Amino acid sequence: MTVYVECICGKKFHVDRAQVQKFDCEGCGRGLVVPSPQLEAQLNRIRERMKQGEPGMREAMSQGSSVTEAYFVALKTTGIAIFYTALTLAVGVAMWIFSELKFQADMGLMLTFMFVVNMFAALIFLPALCRWLLRPFEKDTFKPKV
Repeated sequence: MTVYVECICGKKFHVDRAQVQKFDCEGCGRGLVVPSPQLEAQLNRIRERMKQGEPGMREAMSQGSSVTEAYFVALKTTGIAIFYTALTLAVGVAMWIFSELKFQADMGLMLTFMFVVNMFAALIFLPALCRWLLRPFEKDTFKPKV
């Protein structure tokens, strides 16, 4: 079965999965691996979701949703990514608190605090600010379905 493989340098290859598992890019020399059928199916599902485009707050508001509805849609998609990214960064930097170097320990404490505060600001403060600035007099009857 012929599979499409693309290198990050831009070269595109059509290779037979039954004959080739690994090969080098002719353009840059990087080693490329032919994806397994399971990985290829997973990549195709991701590509389809990207084509459909999961709506964010801007897209939902441009489709006529209220600010509250748009926020709820964005929170379910982008909000999860914001939460886990901030959590991962905060936990990683929090390990610096146990450093023997005073400056590094202080920076670990400060950066951990800043990552957590920025996460809450991105998830709570900025949407509230949008509501107040963009559509302050909008009446909303939206009830989220959890």
